[in-house]
Amino acid sequence: MATQVDFSLERFDDGTLNLDMVPPVNLGGADIRFHLWRRRPNVSGFVSGIVLKSCASGYGNGVSGITVVDSGAGRISIALYGADMSGTFDQGLYAFNIVRFVSGQVSVMVEGHRLLT
Repeated sequence: MATQVDFSLERFDDGTLNLDMVPPVNLGGADIRFHLWRRRPNVSGFVSGIVLKSCASGYGNGVSGITVVDSGAGRISIALYGADMSGTFDQGLYAFNIVRFVSGQVSVMVEGHRLLT
């Protein structure tokens, strides 16, 4: 079951999501993806993705904005830059998830919302 996390970040602001998985999730050999969508009120499902970041196992951390801080403890850091949070954002509800891919298996580790008023 995915952990529920909500965050606040305004347009044009830089920010970082620091996540410690509880209980710890081993991220060794895993690919990780962060995806943020715009969600319209009273509509099931999501509209196109706005921010997509990924980190492949064995590649340099932080290249796309995701850094695995401690793979054994499931500790990651996701940088969201002002350019990511620029003109595409308007008032409304956004949803995101962080997914782990290991040996063809997909699991949603974290999901949550961001409300911009």
